[in-house]
Amino acid sequence: MKKMISVMFFVVSLKGFLIGCYHLYLPYHWGWKAGLSETPEMLEWALMSLNNLWSLLIVLLHAYLMVSFLNRFEKHRYPVAVILSAYWFLHALVITLNPMPLPDSINSMLPIAIAIPYIQSVILAFGANQTRNYLLAKETLTMRSKRLHQARS
Repeated sequence: MKKMISVMFFVVSLKGFLIGCYHLYLPYHWGWKAGLSETPEMLEWALMSLNNLWSLLIVLLHAYLMVSFLNRFEKHRYPVAVILSAYWFLHALVITLNPMPLPDSINSMLPIAIAIPYIQSVILAFGANQTRNYLLAKETLTMRSKRLHQARS
């Protein structure tokens, strides 16, 4: 079970990383420039900047999770996993209450688009909890070892 949660944690981190990468390409894929031709230039700039900065933040945070996972930096992974878990849960809540308008050709995918962030937040929370439990057990063993060493001295 522990190994499965670890693999799912890494896969979810990779998925978040890829979503961030796709969002960097999204304005070109969906032709935002053409759709914003009647929009004031400042609003277009703000939308593109917001998308680019959000994408970069998601890419960097998920890349950090993957690197910390691969290098076993458990202590540093826990707070980032908790923050991203909360973010994806809130993201799922927002798109549940206010679904994004999708073209008719992919509108049937809306339930999946809503379910995935909920699942992602749960997996990240389990991964964060697993990391926390590992750190607590490691700290407890270290303290016991120190006490034992002091008792022998």
